[in-house]
Amino acid sequence: MEKQQILSVQNLNIAFNGQKVVENVSFAVHQGEILCLVGESGSGKSLSSLATMKLLPEQASINVEQLKFCGKDISSLTEKKMQKLRGKDMAMIFQEPMTALNPVMTVGKQVAEVFEVHTKLNKKQIHNKVLELFKKVQIPNPEQKMKAYPFELSGGQRQRVMIAMALALKPKLLIADEPTTALDATVQQEILRLIKNLQKEMRMAVLFITHDFGVVEEIADHVVVMEKGKVVEANTTENLMQSPQH
Repeated sequence: MEKQQILSVQNLNIAFNGQKVVENVSFAVHQGEILCLVGESGSGKSLSSLATMKLLPEQASINVEQLKFCGKDISSLTEKKMQKLRGKDMAMIFQEPMTALNPVMTVGKQVAEVFEVHTKLNKKQIHNKVLELFKKVQIPNPEQKMKAYPFELSGGQRQRVMIAMALALKPKLLIADEPTTALDATVQQEILRLIKNLQKEMRMAVLFITHDFGVVEEIADHVVVMEKGKVVEANTTENLMQSPQH
């Protein structure tokens, strides 16, 4: 049985002030699979992922032959329609949760906001949903931690909050932009395992951005290698690790 194609990107080009930074990049992510976009810093991998959610700054000029989400063309969707998709059907975890979380709001309230914006649940139902999520992402003392501010949590716990927020509405696609880079090795392993387990359980498509082939080997089903804004190789993880072409 063929898996549903969740995200399809064909010939994506991104330029800043006429300078091309991403050139003819194509990839696809299927349901229940993890695709790693891998490359060194400046290879265009994060820009490519941001372009799929239409989160690039205004000064970026984007040209794409095809940008499909669950079979529908989203390349010309308005910002309002994209906002409906983001958070609900497509979600993102960023590299540095401290910059993505609001420092003056408790983490429980921040996750609750997702439900307030996208659902009609009442306060009690939302509280229970957030608690359930905190348990799911294995935050210790979840009830207590919901009342904490970001600075009161460790780096690993903040990243778990970000994962809880991203998965709140069971998105079809999760984009993870180097989510373990700022963490130490042990916590990194825990977070990778958590993402992999949740992805399997929820049968999500995951686009994972990294520069680390150790991470690729650990979690990816397929790999797209980028260098200087171009795709230089694409393969299954097994084939790429055994006989890289580039």
